[in-house]
Amino acid sequence: MGFNNVLIIKLGAIGDLLMTTPAIRALKKAYPATHISLLVGKSSKMAVSGNPHIDELIECDDYIIYKAGFLQKARYALSLLYLLRKKKFDTVIVFHRDWQFNFFVFLCGIPERIGFDRNGEGRFLTRRIEINGVRHQIDHYLEIVKSFGIHDDGRAMDFAISKDAESLADKILRTGGVGKGDIVIGILAGGASNIKTEMPIKRWPLENYIELSNKMIADGYKIILLGAEGDKPNAEAILKKSTVDIIDLTGKATLEETAAVMKRCNVIVTHDSGPMHLASAVGRPVVSIFGPTDPKEYYPLSSDSHYFWNVENIECAPCYEDGRFPDCNDPICMKAVTVEQVYEKVKDIISARGR
Repeated sequence: MGFNNVLIIKLGAIGDLLMTTPAIRALKKAYPATHISLLVGKSSKMAVSGNPHIDELIECDDYIIYKAGFLQKARYALSLLYLLRKKKFDTVIVFHRDWQFNFFVFLCGIPERIGFDRNGEGRFLTRRIEINGVRHQIDHYLEIVKSFGIHDDGRAMDFAISKDAESLADKILRTGGVGKGDIVIGILAGGASNIKTEMPIKRWPLENYIELSNKMIADGYKIILLGAEGDKPNAEAILKKSTVDIIDLTGKATLEETAAVMKRCNVIVTHDSGPMHLASAVGRPVVSIFGPTDPKEYYPLSSDSHYFWNVENIECAPCYEDGRFPDCNDPICMKAVTVEQVYEKVKDIISARGR
């Protein structure tokens, strides 16, 4: 089998891309001379920009792929097909599960095509990896590269942070009044959305974040609100109810700058989302709240992290299946996790780590 010019396909989203990085690292370390290209959506490209184990990022317009009409999608797929065929890849690894991606790489004429076989959707692949049991997504991705006889290099995720971003994070904390001995808690009350779908069912109730923030402020903790532009309404609601000034970076920082600020937080509090995986990737303890998704597949792996999943008496959870959520106007699984539980765990982590 030729293994000189490898294409990996994973368009997004941010958390999913980060969870592929241990497999990509293991592949590059086993075959350092192999040229590895990653086909990635432009809405999530920043999750892997600067990754030292990827030689080339091929950006595609994931808005067209997921949201455009049939004719526009077809025209774009043909242009992408032409581009990839010109690159003469000898092997492709498909980190998506959908048969459409497997069919697409078949049309690309790539000789070796490796990916998942979910319910028979791997029929266009030359090597099919079955998805057996409930395991962390990182382990599923590693299973693909292990099929080459490669030993994994651990489950830690990779995310590159520049010195400029590190310096900016220090400046943000200084100007925000954070002193050397202060305990800093990062809160991400939004997220759970990407170019493909909006997932409000995965979010812990906003009123819980408001109550949690005020409890922490009352105990002298410094709070930093993090998130993307679309998360601003949540941040504004927290700020409105706050009794003191809070550092608000919502919609004001790049993903890299957000990661640099996270590194300076003692604990990050959020729900199942891309930022949760980002915090884990930079090695910070995360207290995360789960409901409709099974944490055994997505929980943060960083040291001292903890997740809550209070669904013992909730028959409908987990309800996420094959990329879809049912309609739900009352996510009782998320409401089952209390503010007191989360706050006590945050304090436990800080105490155990010495601050």
